[in-house]
Amino acid sequence: MSTPTSSDLAHGNEARDPENRLRELEASLLRRVDQVEHEGRRLRRQATMLIVGVGALLGVGAALVVGFGRGGIPGITPGVVEARSFVVRDPAHGARAALGIMPDGSLRLTLSDASGRARAKLGVLDDGSAALVFSDSAGTARAVLGVLGDGTTNLVLADSLGRGRTVLGLAVNGSSTLAFSDQGGATRAGLGVDARGSGTFSLTPTAGDEAPTDEPGPPADSAKGPTRSSR
Repeated sequence: MSTPTSSDLAHGNEARDPENRLRELEASLLRRVDQVEHEGRRLRRQATMLIVGVGALLGVGAALVVGFGRGGIPGITPGVVEARSFVVRDPAHGARAALGIMPDGSLRLTLSDASGRARAKLGVLDDGSAALVFSDSAGTARAVLGVLGDGTTNLVLADSLGRGRTVLGLAVNGSSTLAFSDQGGATRAGLGVDARGSGTFSLTPTAGDEAPTDEPGPPADSAKGPTRSSR
């Protein structure tokens, strides 16, 4: 049996080196693939955690916005709140107060009872006229206080049918009047003071009333004879 020479050993090593290099290359590629997959899983976990965190922050932010919008920021009072109208509702969600601009341009504040009937109204017109109205449970205006644009002031008290029965007025020239009406709305009595300071009083009888007359009495002491009037 012949002993292998050094040339034979070198040729065998050269034949095995390509196989070793292939295996080493394959192992290196597998390691890199594992590293890439591991890095990808780590990045996906981080991305998921980031998305969850951002979602949580957005949820908390939305809750804070809604909460602050309803109750305001604790310890902070806004200086100005702007809107065209406001509505105040009771626990049953019924409108109890409303403040807003009407279609005709006037400003009105309405206060309602638990049944939703308007019981008090405060309004201001474009010309500066202002009025305060109080209504009964049927919705009929029973008392009206108004100040016109020129300064004329009136207070009207009405009956259950809405007819004015008592009117107190103050004119621009300084005269004042107080008038009383019957159930039909006709003025029957009045008091007044004109701009010069003169007072007046008037009574208006109804059609069936007769003006009072002085009934003739017995002659005054006719037995004593005629009397003289002193001058």
